[in-house]
Amino acid sequence: MKLEYATLIIMLTLFVLEVFKGSYSRKKVSVNDWVINILSFLQENLVRPLFALAIAMACVWGMPEYKNLLSELAFWPALIAFFFVQDFIHYWYHRLAHEWPLLWNIHRVHHSPSSMNVMVTSRINFLWQLLMPVNYVSGIVIYMGLGEVFLSWWVFRACLNYLTHTEIRWDLPLYRVKSIRPLVWLIEHIFTTPDAHHAHHGFGKSGNPMGNYAPVMIFWDHVFGTAKLPHSEQESIGIAGDPVYPWYQQIWWPIFKFNALKQTSLGKERSE
Repeated sequence: MKLEYATLIIMLTLFVLEVFKGSYSRKKVSVNDWVINILSFLQENLVRPLFALAIAMACVWGMPEYKNLLSELAFWPALIAFFFVQDFIHYWYHRLAHEWPLLWNIHRVHHSPSSMNVMVTSRINFLWQLLMPVNYVSGIVIYMGLGEVFLSWWVFRACLNYLTHTEIRWDLPLYRVKSIRPLVWLIEHIFTTPDAHHAHHGFGKSGNPMGNYAPVMIFWDHVFGTAKLPHSEQESIGIAGDPVYPWYQQIWWPIFKFNALKQTSLGKERSE
């Protein structure tokens, strides 16, 4: 089985489980949400390959002497270094997206649904991928000969994203098993878990909308003091007091604009 098939298997398995759980009922997913989810998924899978092609062409034109420069590096050290660098970069990009109003307007569509499911993973504005620094780094690294390293990182990241966005809270029972608590503690201080990412999408006592930014290695949130691990389900998911903008404003801002708003530490939005 090809490595990349793992992402499809995990996504479809979780989607089927969510369907049986009722995660896509009308009460949880509105028509507006369905349009955003479907168009975002199609949009992401169109924009990403075209963007990757553009980066590759830019590398061929701008730095031909660097082609396959890193191809002789050992796989595991290169993969570990790539994980740390990419997650460090994305931690700050993601954090700024919650702190800067303009970036928040691009990112907020990912936080506007009132429930979690695997489809939220691809729920992004069309500019998000184009501005994401890790995509530029990935394109350059592939050009320099670390394609296998990139693929391994991408598959692990994609699978973890599905596992942390799903409404199936597979992690909660683990916290009640005393014999594995040290192992669970170690894992949740290195990697992002559903507990951490649901808190990031939630608000209220068990929410942490202005933290838990790292997509893979929550290690960075612990380093910079933005981690919170409530070990419980969230009281609410989404944005407190969310105006619920139409789908086209959310995924195609700033072509279709709405007022600049900024998220607060309580998960609410306020006018700038």
